[in-house]
Amino acid sequence: MGDEGMEDVPGNSPFADGKPILLDGFGDRHLYLEVLRWLINPDIDRIDLAVSFIMKSGVDLIADHLEIALQRGARIRFLTTDYLSITDPDALTRLLDLADRPDLDEGQLQLRVFHDPKVSFHPKAYLFRSTSSAVAGGFVGSSNLSRSGIRSGVEWNLGVDQIGPLVDSFERLWGDSRCASVDARWVGEYRSQRPPVSVPRTPPPEASIDVEPPRQPVNPWPVQNEALRALEETRIQGFRRGLVVMATGLGKTLLAAFDSNRPDFRRVLFIAHREEILRQSRDASRTVGVVRRRLERSSMGGHQAGNGHRLLLTLL
Repeated sequence: MGDEGMEDVPGNSPFADGKPILLDGFGDRHLYLEVLRWLINPDIDRIDLAVSFIMKSGVDLIADHLEIALQRGARIRFLTTDYLSITDPDALTRLLDLADRPDLDEGQLQLRVFHDPKVSFHPKAYLFRSTSSAVAGGFVGSSNLSRSGIRSGVEWNLGVDQIGPLVDSFERLWGDSRCASVDARWVGEYRSQRPPVSVPRTPPPEASIDVEPPRQPVNPWPVQNEALRALEETRIQGFRRGLVVMATGLGKTLLAAFDSNRPDFRRVLFIAHREEILRQSRDASRTVGVVRRRLERSSMGGHQAGNGHRLLLTLL
């Protein structure tokens, strides 16, 4: 939860003369640049976003900068809605991945969803503040967290440095009984209730968000198909183990995802020496058929090998 008793957040304002600024989507006046500036501001340790719809294209744009903020200890909260089933479950899963990093404190990144079939949910607010100084800033306007919303579309957002009332309103919404915490189970249920990814969707006018094209299926390359056939042949011959050697860049991680994408493989263990590789294996698994639909979280752990090198493990 946020800081109790906070009535206002005065600013050592980054805005010219302390005046509000308008981001209207022309030239470099996009919300995207401002969000990045505030995410990397070392003074900011509280970040709250109340956004109607969160799309993977938007999360992808700011994910690296969210990591920067988290690594310096910032606490981040996302509040969205399942209204009209527009918020992308893949976007929520990406945020849960960030929240699940083993180097973060529990609860450092939190997600909640507003659910009320009879009430629409349309705030678009991006709030940044410091608990150790007077630095603060907020942006309120028309931008959902999507590529078109924060980077390429014509949107109007007003930036201000007096964000006390905005923070108070966020706290009321965050604690509202209609808001629920988002975890892997919730995302799985939400995903199952949405139309299939392959079905084109036209959001109603009140959604005020551009349609994002469905993700295209990923198919094996010829060299991957050759390896997959060889692996299958060895299994037919009764072998339970196989070894694939491929040059860098030929897609070993995706090959593993394709090969393990079968009902009889209920668990897949990846072992690597770098966490980045484990993340790639997790993301590759999500892009491939059934695995992508059933996988919401992965567990990562470390083991100190006898030669002093650290082995990293992830169970998908």
